[in-house]
Amino acid sequence: MPNQDIVEQLDAVLSTGGALTRLRNELVNRRDVPEWFRDEILMERRAHEIRHYQPLVVPGLLQTEDYARALIAARLGRSNSERVRNLVKTRTERLGRLAQTEPLLWFVIRQAVFEQPVGIPAVMQHQLDEIARQAEEERIRVQVLPSERGAVGLCDAFRVMTLNETQTVAFVEHTVGSTLFDAPERVNELSRLFGFISAEAVSPAESIILIRRINKERYGHVD
Repeated sequence: MPNQDIVEQLDAVLSTGGALTRLRNELVNRRDVPEWFRDEILMERRAHEIRHYQPLVVPGLLQTEDYARALIAARLGRSNSERVRNLVKTRTERLGRLAQTEPLLWFVIRQAVFEQPVGIPAVMQHQLDEIARQAEEERIRVQVLPSERGAVGLCDAFRVMTLNETQTVAFVEHTVGSTLFDAPERVNELSRLFGFISAEAVSPAESIILIRRINKERYGHVD
């Protein structure tokens, strides 16, 4: 890994406008990102709009540290290793890294995700609290897809990212990674599907109320 001071000196000598420093920081940030996810996270940081449908777990961008740790530890079969700590840190820092570009972040999440315990009740209390708070502060847009309306949402999780006025890509998640689609017909198909799912979901304002109600009834949280 290039030394920070040397990179900054090279930027100055070559008059790059900080390009080498930014590249070094990107390399540092990617060290603990799974290889299959690296292209996706780079596009995530370039995106002007991210629309994400998730039927199984809280979207990675919204996961709290304890929620992410519970998921990752369960997946790896260990709870206190350096790899788990690094993966949790990388995942939970992603949302903060989007603060500078402020893309539109629109999530539709199946209701069962909020009702499925991950970790102890306190983990879920904090996780649902954070999602509701972020939505109330309009940092994100969240809609809950009720179980009784869920036929349209019986599909894999996916994200549609608008990178600029002419380029939109999509990622469909699976058990061991995700698949990139950039062909217009596939991207348009997933964009339409997101629209259908969103139309069946509860409104953003009602979704916040529903998330807080689930938190109170299932995990004992009271505002």
